[in-house]
Amino acid sequence: MENSKAGLSVNQEKAVLGIPFRWVIVILGFIILILSNLNVNTFGIFFKPTADQFGWSRGMVSGAYSLRALLMAALVVPMGYLSDRYGPRWVLVACCLFSGTAFVLIGRAASLWQYYLAQGVLMGIGNSGLFVCVAATVGRWHDARRGLALGIMSTGTGISSIVFPLVAANLIQSLGWHWAIAILGAITLAVGIPVSLLFKNPEERGGRTVRKSGPYSPFEAWRLVPKLLQDPVLIAIVLMLFFFYTAGNLFTSQFVNYVTDTGISALVAATMMSAMGVASATGRLGLGSVSDRIGTKADNVVCCALVAVAFIILPFTHISATMWLAAIAFGVGFGGMAPLIPSLVLERFGTERVAALTGVAMMGNFLGSVAGPWMGGFIFDVFESYLLAFVLSTVFTITALIIALRLPSATNMGSEHRREPKGKDYLSRPLWRPRK
Repeated sequence: MENSKAGLSVNQEKAVLGIPFRWVIVILGFIILILSNLNVNTFGIFFKPTADQFGWSRGMVSGAYSLRALLMAALVVPMGYLSDRYGPRWVLVACCLFSGTAFVLIGRAASLWQYYLAQGVLMGIGNSGLFVCVAATVGRWHDARRGLALGIMSTGTGISSIVFPLVAANLIQSLGWHWAIAILGAITLAVGIPVSLLFKNPEERGGRTVRKSGPYSPFEAWRLVPKLLQDPVLIAIVLMLFFFYTAGNLFTSQFVNYVTDTGISALVAATMMSAMGVASATGRLGLGSVSDRIGTKADNVVCCALVAVAFIILPFTHISATMWLAAIAFGVGFGGMAPLIPSLVLERFGTERVAALTGVAMMGNFLGSVAGPWMGGFIFDVFESYLLAFVLSTVFTITALIIALRLPSATNMGSEHRREPKGKDYLSRPLWRPRK
């Protein structure tokens, strides 16, 4: 029965307006993920206005985005640890506070170091814990229909990419980019903090936070990362996500620049980004729910293949219809990967350390977010073309596809080979015993 692991039967579960609380958590997670990707989904819209005003190169602007991702990679494991040990509520509140403040300060930046502080450092801290805390919590609340729940939750990111590129483009036209990005910060603070206060793990009943054993400091969790990465399956997941998200984040950060360089208007480019968001939401919900039946491995292969097709199509034509096709194919594949990440961890390693382990897996995502935008901006600055960047991204995506094909399925690993260790060293013991 769903939630039996948490000691909470469906009949005992509270309901809000007739909705079981485990599905209320999904709705709350959906809202938080709309906010978590505001920066990702609008960065390309603000890119040229920012660079043009200050005279910065594309590599300089992309560097702030990469710094953001580097901070996310450094902090995602401690954030996951804090969520595992103390619950997700206050981690999410702090992250929304940092993210909202960062938006406001980006609009007030008057020099490159101020822009890097807001877009790179503060936004990196704020964005580091949102997805990992939400995904791990939703995964804990659901068992039998976990893929569907994670798919619905992740659709929030897709909805964000549908709505906010056009919202940002129109706000820039009406108010200028400084006020436009400040409004995004106000939305993050006004919506994100109240929603975060409602978030909790299934074991947190009666307002009581259950503290789990483990390292005494969240940064001690970093000491255990090398031990965790001795597991070949976890290493493979991290590498697959690194190659996939290096290519994917290059695409999302440079797509508007590439399209407008061909003569297409900024508003049409923003509309393409919104169409990509529709495709992303479809991929998140569709592939997330399908994974309940066919498993995450097959879905991973489909996602990598679709993104590879988008990169193969895009650089060899300036036909608008082909750009639309590439945007849609990319949106389905790139969006569909997100709900599979916590499922990859939960299926193979169980629920005991799901946030911390999802954080380790997400290191591949965030390190790819460091490399991809910077690589795209640097290659354009040197060659005044994105062709080499797209070719390298195709190679990276095919590499991720090969790793996905080589991943052992959860059924082959077998539940009897997983360990759910407890005690102070709960993060340091082997994750699973391979079949002999």
